[in-house]
Formats: sequence, structure tokens, C-alpha cells
Amino acid sequence: MYIWNIALDAPRSGGLIALILLWFAIRSAKQWYEWYWQNRRQ
Repeated sequence: MYIWNIALDAPRSGGLIALILLWFAIRSAKQWYEWYWQNRRQ
């Protein structure tokens, strides 16, 4: 995968990878949270 090549070849770009992973985690958590509350209301 391209992302892993960046992470292995250029350690100083690790901050960018971390930001992408953090954004993905926050987005996933938000979707799960909304789904959870929608099901609780029913």
C-alpha cells in the first residue's frame, strides 16, 4: 500500500500518517455514535 511505503521510506512524514489515522478514527467514532443514538430512540 502506498501509505505504508510513505511511512517506511520517510519517517518524518509519520506526523501526516498520524493525522490521517486520527481523522479516520474520529470520523468512524462519530458515525458509530450517531448510529447508536438513532437505535436507542426507536
